[in-house]
Parts: sequence; C-alpha cells; structure tokens
Amino acid sequence: MNLASVLNSLLCRWIGVLGLLLITAGSAHAVPSLMGGHTLGLSGQRAARAEVGWPGLKLTYVIPATETLDVSPQFSFRYGQNLRADLVGFEPGVELRWSFWQRGAWTVAVVADPALLLWIPRDGTTGAMGLRLGGPGIVTSWQIARQIQVILGARMPVRLLVAPEASLTVPVLADVGVEVEVVRQEDFTILGYGMMSLGPELCMGECRSSDLTARLSLGASVLW
Repeated sequence: MNLASVLNSLLCRWIGVLGLLLITAGSAHAVPSLMGGHTLGLSGQRAARAEVGWPGLKLTYVIPATETLDVSPQFSFRYGQNLRADLVGFEPGVELRWSFWQRGAWTVAVVADPALLLWIPRDGTTGAMGLRLGGPGIVTSWQIARQIQVILGARMPVRLLVAPEASLTVPVLADVGVEVEVVRQEDFTILGYGMMSLGPELCMGECRSSDLTARLSLGASVLW
C-alpha cells in the first residue's frame, strides 16, 4: 500500500469518526476543550491527551500553570515527515497554551510546542538533530452546539536542524478540527477530537526542497 492510499484511508476514517461523534452529541451543558482556545484554569483539574494519525503518535499531560496558561509535557513518536514515510523520530517537548480572549461562543489562545528533534532515516544514512520552536501559532474554538467545538487555527512551527547540516524550516499551516464531549461522569470527562493541518513548508540552508506539510490525527482526552 503506497503513502497516498494510507493518507486517503486515514482521511476517510477521520471523517467517519467525526460524523459519528456529531451524531451522538447532545447535552445541555457546554463542552470543555483541550484543543482550542480554552485552558484548564486553577480549579484543580488535570487532563491527558493521546492521538494517532499521520505523521505520528503523540501523548500530552496537561498542567495548568495559571488561570489562563497551560504548560504541558509532551512526547511524539514520528514515522514520517510531510508526505514521506522515510524516517522515524523522537520528539520530547512541551506544549504552551495561553488563553487571552473569550467572548460568547468564541475563545482564542496563543500556542506553541517547542521540542527536541531526533530523526533517524530508514535508509541507514546519517540522522538529524535539532529544535522545533513550535510557534508562533493562534487557535480559536467556536462552540457551535451543546457538545461540539469547531477548532480553527494558523501556525508557523519553526524548526531548526543543526546536524548533520544546518537548516531553518518554516511550515505555514492552517488547522481545522472538531472536538466533542463523548462521556461525562462525576469524576471524569472524555473528549474525542479530529484535527487536520495543511500548508506549504519553506526552507533555508541544507534542504531537500520546499515541501507540502499534511497532518491528520484522531485523539481522545481525559479530564479528571
């Protein structure tokens, strides 16, 4: 199965799961959000996220630092880059989310996800090491129904590789997704979400070429 078939299959499943979540949604209270412009606040609540898709897996433990700022340790395992399945990578880092504006159904936050990058090519050639600055980025959540948030965003997760050759890469990404409350109990809440990112990637230095970045992911969050 080639990469285009894999991405097409992931996209179909992403749309199908989102449709199922939309059909099953229906409650009188506002849905919380971990992917949009909201933060946890200082109520003592904690949360964790897990997601899978292209180009990798990601685990995040959400920690509120202030009422409007979350500082969340994060680890990603990558099995591809852009539209190529030619490397594996390990990316320990942190996600920063600062919610600075809310009005009605809209909430807006500044986001970044700086990380250490350790990439290993599948063909046995020299690997790459660098840093992702992870920003700047802005994300908006819009509550369109009782359990549903639409997520919209724009990011430039700048990436600097320092070995084996230096390069500076600037992806310019548009993000769109949906986050839905699936289960609410007295002690915990489970959210499901799907996200898609797409945009060009600009590179300076030792680069293969300018490229297209595409990301698809399905995930679940638990709040307790």
